[in-house]
Amino acid sequence: MLDFWRVARVVTLGGVVASTVAGCNARQPLVAKDPDVVTPGGATGPDALPVLRAGTIGDFAIAVVGAANVSNNGNEGIASWGGIFTDEFEDKDTFPTRSQMNTRDATAVNSSIAGQFANMGAVHNDAVRALAQYAKFGPSTVGQAEMFNVDGMMYIYTAEHFCSGVPFSTIDVATGKVTNSPFLTTPQMLDTALARFVSAQQALATDTSDGPADIKLQREFATVATARALLDLGQVGPAADTAATMTDAGFAYQILESVNSTRQENGVWNYTDPNQTQAFSVGDRKNGTGLPFVSSPDPRVPFFISGAPANNGDPVFVNQSKYPTSTTNFTVADFTEAQLIVAEGKIESGNYAAGKAMLDAMRATVGLAALPDSSGAGPKAEMQQLLSERAYWLYVTGHRLGDWRRVLRLPYSAAPFSFVQADVFPAVGSPGDHILSLPTPQQTNPNPNYVACDPSQP
Repeated sequence: MLDFWRVARVVTLGGVVASTVAGCNARQPLVAKDPDVVTPGGATGPDALPVLRAGTIGDFAIAVVGAANVSNNGNEGIASWGGIFTDEFEDKDTFPTRSQMNTRDATAVNSSIAGQFANMGAVHNDAVRALAQYAKFGPSTVGQAEMFNVDGMMYIYTAEHFCSGVPFSTIDVATGKVTNSPFLTTPQMLDTALARFVSAQQALATDTSDGPADIKLQREFATVATARALLDLGQVGPAADTAATMTDAGFAYQILESVNSTRQENGVWNYTDPNQTQAFSVGDRKNGTGLPFVSSPDPRVPFFISGAPANNGDPVFVNQSKYPTSTTNFTVADFTEAQLIVAEGKIESGNYAAGKAMLDAMRATVGLAALPDSSGAGPKAEMQQLLSERAYWLYVTGHRLGDWRRVLRLPYSAAPFSFVQADVFPAVGSPGDHILSLPTPQQTNPNPNYVACDPSQP
Protein backbone atom coordinates (compact mmCIF):
# COMPACT_ATOMS: atom_id res chain seq x y z
CA MET A 1 0.00 0.00 0.00
CA LEU A 2 0.07 1.87 -0.50
CA ASP A 3 2.23 3.63 -2.88
CA PHE A 4 1.66 7.08 -1.38
CA TRP A 5 3.59 8.90 1.34
CA ARG A 6 3.88 12.42 2.58
CA VAL A 7 7.59 12.81 2.00
CA ALA A 8 7.63 16.41 3.22
CA ARG A 9 6.55 15.47 6.72
CA VAL A 10 8.91 16.52 9.51
CA VAL A 11 9.08 15.22 13.05
CA THR A 12 9.32 17.73 15.89
CA LEU A 13 11.79 16.57 18.53
CA GLY A 14 11.32 19.46 20.93
CA GLY A 15 14.85 20.84 21.09
CA VAL A 16 15.74 24.52 21.48
CA VAL A 17 16.89 26.62 18.58
CA ALA A 18 20.19 28.36 19.35
CA SER A 19 21.45 30.51 16.52
CA THR A 20 23.97 33.28 15.99
CA VAL A 21 24.68 35.76 13.29
CA ALA A 22 28.43 35.90 12.73
CA GLY A 23 29.83 39.36 13.52
CA CYS A 24 26.31 40.78 13.24
CA ASN A 25 26.84 40.76 9.49
CA ALA A 26 23.45 40.72 7.83
CA ARG A 27 24.98 39.10 4.78
CA GLN A 28 25.91 35.99 6.77
CA PRO A 29 23.34 33.18 6.77
CA LEU A 30 21.48 32.29 9.93
CA VAL A 31 23.12 29.17 11.40
CA ALA A 32 21.00 26.90 13.57
CA LYS A 33 23.42 25.03 15.84
CA ASP A 34 20.68 23.00 17.54
CA PRO A 35 17.67 22.68 15.23
CA ASP A 36 14.38 21.59 16.81
CA VAL A 37 13.18 19.53 13.87
CA VAL A 38 14.67 16.69 11.90
CA THR A 39 13.64 15.02 8.70
CA PRO A 40 11.86 11.67 9.09
CA GLY A 41 15.02 9.80 8.17
CA GLY A 42 16.80 11.34 11.13
CA ALA A 43 14.30 10.07 13.70
CA THR A 44 16.36 7.19 15.01
CA GLY A 45 17.47 5.84 18.36
CA PRO A 46 15.64 5.27 21.64
CA ASP A 47 14.69 8.94 22.04
CA ALA A 48 12.82 8.79 18.73
CA LEU A 49 10.54 5.93 19.76
CA PRO A 50 7.83 8.07 21.47
CA VAL A 51 7.82 10.45 18.50
CA LEU A 52 7.49 7.66 15.94
CA ARG A 53 4.77 6.01 18.00
CA ALA A 54 2.82 9.26 18.37
CA GLY A 55 3.16 10.01 14.67
CA THR A 56 1.81 6.58 13.74
CA ILE A 57 -1.16 6.91 16.08
CA GLY A 58 -1.87 10.42 14.77
CA ASP A 59 -1.97 9.23 11.18
CA PHE A 60 -4.01 6.20 12.30
CA ALA A 61 -6.67 8.62 13.58
CA ILE A 62 -6.72 10.45 10.24
CA ALA A 63 -7.08 7.23 8.23
CA VAL A 64 -9.79 5.70 10.41
CA VAL A 65 -11.87 8.57 11.82
CA GLY A 66 -10.83 11.45 9.58
CA ALA A 67 -10.45 15.00 10.83
CA ALA A 68 -11.68 18.57 10.42
CA ASN A 69 -8.56 20.06 8.87
CA VAL A 70 -9.56 19.43 5.24
CA SER A 71 -12.84 21.16 4.42
CA ASN A 72 -13.39 19.70 0.99
CA ASN A 73 -12.21 16.46 -0.58
CA GLY A 74 -10.16 14.61 2.00
CA ASN A 75 -9.72 13.18 5.46
CA GLU A 76 -13.20 11.67 5.71
CA GLY A 77 -11.78 8.49 7.26
CA ILE A 78 -12.51 4.90 6.36
CA ALA A 79 -15.33 4.71 8.93
CA SER A 80 -17.28 7.42 7.08
CA TRP A 81 -16.41 6.00 3.67
CA GLY A 82 -17.76 2.64 4.72
CA GLY A 83 -20.79 4.44 6.10
CA ILE A 84 -21.82 6.12 2.84
CA PHE A 85 -20.87 3.06 0.77
CA THR A 86 -23.30 0.97 2.85
CA ASP A 87 -26.56 1.95 4.52
CA GLU A 88 -25.19 3.81 7.55
CA PHE A 89 -24.98 7.22 5.87
CA GLU A 90 -26.64 8.99 2.97
CA ASP A 91 -24.36 11.45 1.19
CA LYS A 92 -25.97 14.90 1.17
CA ASP A 93 -23.39 17.13 -0.44
CA THR A 94 -22.42 18.03 -3.99
CA PHE A 95 -19.05 16.34 -4.38
CA PRO A 96 -19.25 13.82 -7.27
CA THR A 97 -16.54 11.59 -5.77
CA ARG A 98 -18.64 11.12 -2.64
CA SER A 99 -21.81 10.69 -4.67
CA GLN A 100 -20.14 7.83 -6.52
CA MET A 101 -19.37 6.18 -3.19
CA ASN A 102 -22.95 6.72 -2.05
CA THR A 103 -24.32 4.86 -5.08
CA ARG A 104 -21.47 2.34 -5.27
CA ASP A 105 -20.44 3.63 -8.71
CA ALA A 106 -16.89 4.64 -7.79
CA THR A 107 -14.07 3.74 -10.13
CA ALA A 108 -10.30 3.52 -9.85
CA VAL A 109 -9.95 7.18 -10.89
CA ASN A 110 -12.02 8.47 -7.95
CA SER A 111 -9.78 11.05 -6.26
CA SER A 112 -11.44 10.66 -2.88
CA ILE A 113 -10.58 6.96 -2.82
CA ALA A 114 -7.02 7.87 -3.74
CA GLY A 115 -6.87 10.31 -0.83
CA GLN A 116 -8.15 7.71 1.61
CA PHE A 117 -5.72 5.17 0.20
CA ALA A 118 -2.87 7.63 0.73
CA ASN A 119 -3.85 8.21 4.35
CA MET A 120 -3.91 4.49 5.02
CA GLY A 121 -0.56 4.11 3.32
CA ALA A 122 0.89 6.77 5.60
CA VAL A 123 -0.07 4.72 8.65
CA HIS A 124 1.49 1.57 7.25
CA ASN A 125 4.73 3.38 6.43
CA ASP A 126 4.73 5.03 9.86
CA ALA A 127 4.32 1.68 11.57
CA VAL A 128 6.99 -0.03 9.48
CA ARG A 129 9.48 2.73 10.26
CA ALA A 130 8.58 2.72 13.96
CA LEU A 131 8.84 -1.06 14.20
CA ALA A 132 12.32 -0.98 12.69
CA GLN A 133 13.40 1.35 15.48
CA TYR A 134 11.59 -0.64 18.17
CA ALA A 135 13.35 -3.80 17.03
CA LYS A 136 16.67 -2.10 17.76
CA PHE A 137 15.92 0.12 20.73
CA GLY A 138 12.63 -0.95 22.31
CA PRO A 139 11.83 -4.64 21.78
CA SER A 140 9.36 -6.43 24.03
CA THR A 141 7.55 -3.23 25.01
CA VAL A 142 4.01 -1.91 24.91
CA GLY A 143 5.07 0.60 22.26
CA GLN A 144 6.28 -2.13 19.94
CA ALA A 145 3.11 -4.15 20.52
CA GLU A 146 0.91 -1.14 19.75
CA MET A 147 2.72 -0.54 16.46
CA PHE A 148 2.13 -4.19 15.50
CA ASN A 149 -1.54 -3.85 16.46
CA VAL A 150 -2.06 -0.60 14.56
CA ASP A 151 -0.39 -1.94 11.43
CA GLY A 152 -2.44 -5.11 11.70
CA MET A 153 -5.60 -3.03 11.85
CA MET A 154 -4.63 -1.22 8.66
CA TYR A 155 -4.44 -4.59 6.91
CA ILE A 156 -7.91 -5.42 8.27
CA TYR A 157 -9.47 -2.10 7.25
CA THR A 158 -7.94 -2.44 3.79
CA ALA A 159 -9.08 -6.05 3.39
CA GLU A 160 -12.62 -5.18 4.47
CA HIS A 161 -13.03 -2.08 2.29
CA PHE A 162 -10.86 -2.52 -0.80
CA CYS A 163 -11.06 -5.19 -3.47
CA SER A 164 -8.85 -8.25 -3.46
CA GLY A 165 -5.55 -6.93 -4.80
CA VAL A 166 -3.81 -4.16 -2.86
CA PRO A 167 -0.11 -3.22 -2.64
CA PHE A 168 1.54 -2.41 0.68
CA SER A 169 4.61 -0.67 -0.69
CA THR A 170 7.01 1.23 1.53
CA ILE A 171 9.35 4.16 1.10
CA ASP A 172 12.66 4.87 2.74
CA VAL A 173 12.07 8.42 3.93
CA ALA A 174 15.79 9.07 4.17
CA THR A 175 16.52 8.19 0.55
CA GLY A 176 13.14 8.33 -1.15
CA LYS A 177 13.55 4.78 -2.44
CA VAL A 178 10.27 2.93 -2.91
CA THR A 179 10.04 -0.80 -2.34
CA ASN A 180 7.10 -2.03 -4.38
CA SER A 181 5.07 -4.80 -2.83
CA PRO A 182 3.02 -7.47 -4.56
CA PHE A 183 -0.71 -6.89 -4.71
CA LEU A 184 -2.12 -8.87 -1.80
CA THR A 185 -5.41 -10.76 -2.02
CA THR A 186 -8.01 -10.36 0.70
CA PRO A 187 -6.95 -13.59 2.48
CA GLN A 188 -3.28 -12.56 2.26
CA MET A 189 -4.05 -9.18 3.86
CA LEU A 190 -5.93 -10.86 6.68
CA ASP A 191 -3.20 -13.46 7.19
CA THR A 192 -0.67 -10.64 7.43
CA ALA A 193 -2.86 -8.91 10.02
CA LEU A 194 -2.95 -12.12 12.07
CA ALA A 195 0.84 -12.31 11.96
CA ARG A 196 1.05 -8.72 13.26
CA PHE A 197 -1.19 -9.57 16.21
CA VAL A 198 0.88 -12.66 17.02
CA SER A 199 3.97 -10.44 17.05
CA ALA A 200 2.19 -8.01 19.38
CA GLN A 201 1.35 -10.81 21.81
CA GLN A 202 4.92 -12.09 21.69
CA ALA A 203 6.28 -8.63 22.51
CA LEU A 204 3.91 -8.34 25.46
CA ALA A 205 4.73 -11.81 26.77
CA THR A 206 8.28 -10.72 27.61
CA ASP A 207 7.58 -7.08 28.48
CA THR A 208 9.14 -6.24 31.83
CA SER A 209 9.35 -2.46 31.46
CA ASP A 210 5.71 -1.38 31.18
CA GLY A 211 2.81 -1.30 33.61
CA PRO A 212 0.26 -4.16 33.83
CA ALA A 213 -2.62 -1.96 32.68
CA ASP A 214 -0.81 -0.88 29.50
CA ILE A 215 0.23 -4.45 28.75
CA LYS A 216 -3.33 -5.68 29.29
CA LEU A 217 -4.77 -3.01 26.98
CA GLN A 218 -2.55 -4.00 24.07
CA ARG A 219 -3.02 -7.71 24.74
CA GLU A 220 -6.80 -7.37 24.61
CA PHE A 221 -6.57 -5.13 21.55
CA ALA A 222 -4.60 -7.89 19.79
CA THR A 223 -7.12 -10.50 20.93
CA VAL A 224 -10.23 -8.74 19.61
CA ALA A 225 -8.43 -7.78 16.39
CA THR A 226 -7.37 -11.41 15.91
CA ALA A 227 -10.98 -12.54 16.30
CA ARG A 228 -12.07 -9.94 13.74
CA ALA A 229 -9.50 -11.09 11.19
CA LEU A 230 -10.48 -14.73 11.69
CA LEU A 231 -14.14 -13.80 11.20
CA ASP A 232 -13.29 -12.05 7.93
CA LEU A 233 -11.46 -15.20 6.83
CA GLY A 234 -14.58 -17.26 7.43
CA GLN A 235 -13.09 -19.05 10.42
CA VAL A 236 -16.12 -18.35 12.60
CA GLY A 237 -15.47 -21.00 15.26
CA PRO A 238 -11.84 -19.98 15.94
CA ALA A 239 -12.90 -16.32 15.91
CA ALA A 240 -15.55 -16.99 18.55
CA ASP A 241 -13.14 -19.07 20.65
CA THR A 242 -10.62 -16.23 20.55
CA ALA A 243 -13.20 -13.59 21.45
CA ALA A 244 -14.50 -15.76 24.30
CA THR A 245 -11.16 -15.37 26.11
CA MET A 246 -12.08 -11.72 26.73
CA THR A 247 -13.36 -11.23 30.27
CA ASP A 248 -12.95 -7.49 30.90
CA ALA A 249 -16.32 -5.88 30.15
CA GLY A 250 -14.68 -2.46 30.35
CA PHE A 251 -12.09 -3.04 27.64
CA ALA A 252 -12.00 -0.51 24.80
CA TYR A 253 -9.13 0.60 22.58
CA GLN A 254 -9.97 4.08 21.41
CA ILE A 255 -8.63 6.81 19.17
CA LEU A 256 -8.53 9.91 21.35
CA GLU A 257 -9.76 13.15 19.80
CA SER A 258 -8.81 16.68 20.83
CA VAL A 259 -9.40 20.38 20.15
CA ASN A 260 -5.67 21.03 20.10
CA SER A 261 -5.90 21.30 16.32
CA THR A 262 -8.47 20.64 13.61
CA ARG A 263 -6.35 17.67 12.56
CA GLN A 264 -7.08 16.10 15.94
CA GLU A 265 -10.84 16.63 15.82
CA ASN A 266 -13.25 13.78 15.16
CA GLY A 267 -13.81 13.46 11.41
CA VAL A 268 -17.21 11.76 11.68
CA TRP A 269 -18.43 14.72 13.72
CA ASN A 270 -16.93 17.11 11.19
CA TYR A 271 -18.81 15.63 8.23
CA THR A 272 -22.14 15.39 10.05
CA ASP A 273 -22.39 18.36 12.41
CA PRO A 274 -24.78 21.15 11.31
CA ASN A 275 -22.17 23.79 12.10
CA GLN A 276 -19.45 21.98 10.17
CA THR A 277 -19.51 20.19 6.83
CA GLN A 278 -22.93 18.51 7.23
CA ALA A 279 -22.39 16.10 4.37
CA PHE A 280 -23.33 12.64 5.68
CA SER A 281 -26.90 12.17 6.92
CA VAL A 282 -28.01 9.08 8.88
CA GLY A 283 -29.31 6.51 6.41
CA ASP A 284 -32.87 5.24 6.64
CA ARG A 285 -33.89 2.22 4.59
CA LYS A 286 -31.30 3.37 2.10
CA ASN A 287 -32.18 2.32 -1.44
CA GLY A 288 -35.23 0.55 -0.05
CA THR A 289 -33.51 -2.35 1.70
CA GLY A 290 -31.09 -0.69 4.12
CA LEU A 291 -31.76 -0.77 7.85
CA PRO A 292 -34.30 1.72 9.31
CA PHE A 293 -31.80 3.63 11.42
CA VAL A 294 -34.14 6.66 11.56
CA SER A 295 -37.68 5.38 11.08
CA SER A 296 -37.19 2.74 13.81
CA PRO A 297 -35.27 4.72 16.45
CA ASP A 298 -32.73 2.78 18.48
CA PRO A 299 -30.61 4.12 21.36
CA ARG A 300 -27.51 2.61 19.78
CA VAL A 301 -27.83 4.98 16.81
CA PRO A 302 -28.69 8.35 18.37
CA PHE A 303 -29.58 11.20 16.01
CA PHE A 304 -31.41 14.50 15.72
CA ILE A 305 -33.05 16.33 12.84
CA SER A 306 -31.02 19.36 11.85
CA GLY A 307 -32.61 22.76 11.61
CA ALA A 308 -30.44 23.57 8.61
CA PRO A 309 -30.76 22.05 5.13
CA ALA A 310 -28.14 19.68 3.79
CA ASN A 311 -25.28 20.89 1.63
CA ASN A 312 -27.08 19.71 -1.49
CA GLY A 313 -30.21 21.67 -0.54
CA ASP A 314 -32.29 18.79 0.81
CA PRO A 315 -34.59 20.26 3.47
CA VAL A 316 -34.07 17.42 5.95
CA PHE A 317 -30.71 16.39 7.32
CA VAL A 318 -30.42 13.72 10.02
CA ASN A 319 -27.40 14.30 12.23
CA GLN A 320 -25.83 11.32 13.94
CA SER A 321 -25.08 12.02 17.60
CA LYS A 322 -23.02 8.96 18.42
CA TYR A 323 -20.09 11.34 17.90
CA PRO A 324 -21.70 14.58 19.12
CA THR A 325 -18.57 16.70 19.58
CA SER A 326 -15.19 17.26 18.01
CA THR A 327 -13.59 15.50 20.98
CA THR A 328 -15.74 12.35 21.06
CA ASN A 329 -13.37 9.38 21.05
CA PHE A 330 -13.64 6.59 18.48
CA THR A 331 -13.69 2.94 19.52
CA VAL A 332 -11.54 0.66 17.38
CA ALA A 333 -12.07 -2.55 19.38
CA ASP A 334 -13.96 -3.33 22.59
CA PHE A 335 -15.67 -5.97 24.71
CA THR A 336 -18.97 -5.44 22.90
CA GLU A 337 -17.40 -6.50 19.61
CA ALA A 338 -15.93 -9.58 21.29
CA GLN A 339 -19.37 -10.55 22.63
CA LEU A 340 -20.94 -10.14 19.20
CA ILE A 341 -18.33 -12.48 17.71
CA VAL A 342 -19.00 -15.07 20.42
CA ALA A 343 -22.74 -14.84 19.73
CA GLU A 344 -22.14 -15.27 16.01
CA GLY A 345 -20.08 -18.37 16.65
CA LYS A 346 -22.95 -19.92 18.58
CA ILE A 347 -25.49 -19.13 15.86
CA GLU A 348 -23.20 -20.30 13.05
CA SER A 349 -22.64 -23.62 14.84
CA GLY A 350 -26.39 -24.22 15.16
CA ASN A 351 -26.93 -23.02 18.73
CA TYR A 352 -29.25 -20.13 17.94
CA ALA A 353 -30.84 -20.12 21.41
CA ALA A 354 -27.50 -19.48 23.11
CA GLY A 355 -26.53 -16.79 20.60
CA LYS A 356 -29.88 -15.04 20.94
CA ALA A 357 -29.60 -15.15 24.73
CA MET A 358 -26.30 -13.29 24.50
CA LEU A 359 -27.78 -10.69 22.16
CA ASP A 360 -30.81 -10.21 24.39
CA ALA A 361 -28.59 -9.72 27.45
CA MET A 362 -26.63 -7.05 25.58
CA ARG A 363 -29.83 -5.31 24.45
CA ALA A 364 -31.10 -5.21 28.02
CA THR A 365 -28.15 -3.04 29.03
CA VAL A 366 -29.53 -0.21 26.87
CA GLY A 367 -33.19 -0.79 27.70
CA LEU A 368 -34.15 -2.78 24.60
CA ALA A 369 -36.58 -5.69 24.62
CA ALA A 370 -35.55 -9.20 23.64
CA LEU A 371 -35.32 -10.01 19.95
CA PRO A 372 -38.13 -11.90 18.26
CA ASP A 373 -37.42 -15.60 17.83
CA SER A 374 -36.13 -16.26 14.32
CA SER A 375 -35.50 -19.97 14.75
CA GLY A 376 -38.54 -20.91 12.70
CA ALA A 377 -37.30 -18.91 9.71
CA GLY A 378 -34.07 -20.86 9.27
CA PRO A 379 -30.32 -20.27 9.57
CA LYS A 380 -30.17 -17.34 7.13
CA ALA A 381 -32.80 -15.41 9.08
CA GLU A 382 -30.97 -16.16 12.31
CA MET A 383 -27.74 -14.83 10.89
CA GLN A 384 -29.50 -11.81 9.38
CA GLN A 385 -30.67 -10.97 12.88
CA LEU A 386 -27.10 -11.18 14.16
CA LEU A 387 -25.87 -8.95 11.34
CA SER A 388 -28.56 -6.39 12.15
CA GLU A 389 -27.51 -6.37 15.80
CA ARG A 390 -23.89 -5.85 14.75
CA ALA A 391 -25.01 -2.93 12.56
CA TYR A 392 -26.61 -1.14 15.50
CA TRP A 393 -23.92 -1.86 18.08
CA LEU A 394 -21.07 -1.06 15.67
CA TYR A 395 -22.69 1.84 13.81
CA VAL A 396 -20.07 3.90 11.91
CA THR A 397 -17.07 2.08 13.37
CA GLY A 398 -15.76 0.71 10.07
CA HIS A 399 -17.37 -2.75 10.34
CA ARG A 400 -20.46 -2.65 8.12
CA LEU A 401 -18.91 -3.14 4.67
CA GLY A 402 -16.72 -5.95 5.96
CA ASP A 403 -19.83 -7.70 7.28
CA TRP A 404 -21.67 -7.36 3.98
CA ARG A 405 -18.76 -8.76 2.01
CA ARG A 406 -17.80 -11.65 4.26
CA VAL A 407 -21.26 -13.23 4.31
CA LEU A 408 -21.02 -13.52 0.52
CA ARG A 409 -18.00 -15.79 1.03
CA LEU A 410 -17.70 -19.17 2.71
CA PRO A 411 -19.11 -20.42 5.02
CA TYR A 412 -22.13 -18.14 4.60
CA SER A 413 -22.36 -18.36 0.82
CA ALA A 414 -23.09 -22.09 1.12
CA ALA A 415 -25.92 -24.05 2.72
CA PRO A 416 -27.53 -23.79 5.20
CA PHE A 417 -27.12 -20.00 4.97
CA SER A 418 -26.74 -19.46 1.21
CA PHE A 419 -26.38 -15.68 1.33
CA VAL A 420 -26.57 -13.86 -2.00
CA GLN A 421 -25.83 -10.25 -2.87
CA ALA A 422 -29.46 -9.10 -2.55
CA ASP A 423 -29.53 -10.30 1.07
CA VAL A 424 -27.04 -7.69 2.21
CA PHE A 425 -26.30 -5.08 -0.46
CA PRO A 426 -29.21 -2.69 -1.02
CA ALA A 427 -30.15 -2.55 -4.69
CA VAL A 428 -29.11 0.56 -6.61
CA GLY A 429 -30.66 0.68 -10.05
CA SER A 430 -30.24 -2.51 -12.03
CA PRO A 431 -29.09 -5.48 -9.93
CA GLY A 432 -25.46 -6.43 -10.26
CA ASP A 433 -24.13 -3.29 -11.92
CA HIS A 434 -22.63 -1.68 -8.82
CA ILE A 435 -19.42 -2.45 -7.01
CA LEU A 436 -19.16 -4.34 -3.72
CA SER A 437 -15.84 -2.89 -2.58
CA LEU A 438 -13.56 0.07 -3.18
CA PRO A 439 -11.34 -0.27 -6.24
CA THR A 440 -7.59 0.03 -5.83
CA PRO A 441 -6.73 3.55 -7.11
CA GLN A 442 -5.14 3.80 -10.52
CA GLN A 443 -2.27 5.73 -8.92
CA THR A 444 -0.82 2.36 -7.95
CA ASN A 445 -0.44 1.48 -11.65
CA PRO A 446 3.29 2.45 -11.81
CA ASN A 447 3.92 -0.47 -9.45
CA PRO A 448 5.35 -3.20 -11.75
CA ASN A 449 3.27 -5.75 -9.85
CA TYR A 450 0.03 -3.99 -10.80
CA VAL A 451 -2.93 -6.20 -11.62
CA ALA A 452 -6.38 -4.63 -11.65
CA CYS A 453 -8.67 -6.22 -9.07
CA ASP A 454 -12.40 -6.72 -9.49
CA PRO A 455 -14.47 -4.56 -7.06
CA SER A 456 -17.65 -6.33 -8.16
CA GLN A 457 -16.54 -9.40 -6.21
CA PRO A 458 -16.92 -9.74 -2.43
